[in-house]
Amino acid sequence: MAWYDLVEKKLMPDDKIINDNIRFDKFMIKNKIVIESIEAICFSLPKENEQIRIITQKRFNAFALVKWLVDNLEEIEQIFLTSYRVDEMTLNGITEILNEREVKKLTIVCSAFFTSVKKKEPSAERLKYLANTDSRVKAIFCHNHTKIIGIKTKDTAYVIEGSGNLTGNARIEQYMIEKSNEIFEFHKKWIDELVEKPKQVQIYGN
Repeated sequence: MAWYDLVEKKLMPDDKIINDNIRFDKFMIKNKIVIESIEAICFSLPKENEQIRIITQKRFNAFALVKWLVDNLEEIEQIFLTSYRVDEMTLNGITEILNEREVKKLTIVCSAFFTSVKKKEPSAERLKYLANTDSRVKAIFCHNHTKIIGIKTKDTAYVIEGSGNLTGNARIEQYMIEKSNEIFEFHKKWIDELVEKPKQVQIYGN
């Protein structure tokens, strides 16, 4: 067998499934380590009118913050996530949350760049599919560069604003976490208003 036999060998479907599962397991383990680090720093979720600020300097996916909030909250009614891009491992994690928790509504806002290029972005196509097949999910593609996480429970809401996308990265990033119904409603309002601009946005799901 020559080296080019290894390079050109195509993965069989079953092999690809196993490979993707291994990648996702590693992804979730990395996020667990990040969550444990956050808990060591913060000890608990912010109280009313309290802000927690975090600076990251290592490879970090903002999904770890989503997972941290979800794991510490009950009766989640609504989640909104805005990011320039959402990668496939993050979509796996989001799908797992939807399967495990009774989330009533999830809205994801991403950049329309990844739906307008000639070679379609796999994660963007998968997000469209998720929105079209799960009645709880809405996907909005527009000229977005915001990075916001909002999670609302029966009694209160938490918001995370920062510079990091819902992808792995190796940059220094900043995040601010707070407990605030007012801030949640502020962001929810402009996100909801995006559906009134059909010429500027692409909307999938209900």
